[in-house]
Amino acid sequence: MQRDTYNLLLEIYSPARLDSRLARQVAHSMYYVYILKSENFSKTYVGLTSKIERRLEEHNEGKSTYTKGYAPWSLVYSEEFTTTQEARSREKYFKSAAGRKYMKKNIIPR
Repeated sequence: MQRDTYNLLLEIYSPARLDSRLARQVAHSMYYVYILKSENFSKTYVGLTSKIERRLEEHNEGKSTYTKGYAPWSLVYSEEFTTTQEARSREKYFKSAAGRKYMKKNIIPR
C-alpha cells in the first residue's frame, strides 16, 4: 500500500482499527499449495486453498470426491503465496510429471 493511501486511511480510521483491518486483509490474501499423503494407502494429493486447516478437515471428513476413499490424510508439505496465480502455477508444477518426480524424491516420506 502506498504511504499516501495509508495516511488517508489513518484520517478515517483509528490506527488500531486500521491495523486490524489491514491484518485481516493480509490474512485473507494468503494462498497455500499443499501436499497430502494418505495414511493407509500409497496415495498423494496436491491442492490449493486459502484456509489450509479447514481444507485438511474437509479431506478427512470425506467432502472431496477423490480423497474420501483414501482417508485419513496427513499434511506433509505446504507453501504460502500472496497471489492465486503464483499458487496455481506451483500446484500445476506439482501435478506435472517433473513435479511428481520431485515430490517423490524430496518431499514425500517413505
